[in-house]
Amino acid sequence: TITRREMYFPGWIASVNGRAVPISRADSIFQAVPVPRGRSTIRFEYEPEYISAGLVAALVGLLLLLVELALSVRARNQPRCETPTGGGVVGP
Repeated sequence: TITRREMYFPGWIASVNGRAVPISRADSIFQAVPVPRGRSTIRFEYEPEYISAGLVAALVGLLLLLVELALSVRARNQPRCETPTGGGVVGP
């Protein structure tokens, strides 16, 4: 087992020699991963859930912005109806 002096926090994933391994707590606040004897490659990645949610929210916002822009351009290109002068009611 190797102890990493990084705070234990949800969102961290680890792999040893390309295989996913669990991260456990060491000394209550640090990270620990099981490592076999000998030479190994250990990889840590931080992928918190809120990053994915933030990316989805940003993409939805961008989509809404593009829709609004398209509707605005379309409205500008529509011929405008002019109201008759005099302010009266038109009709029979």
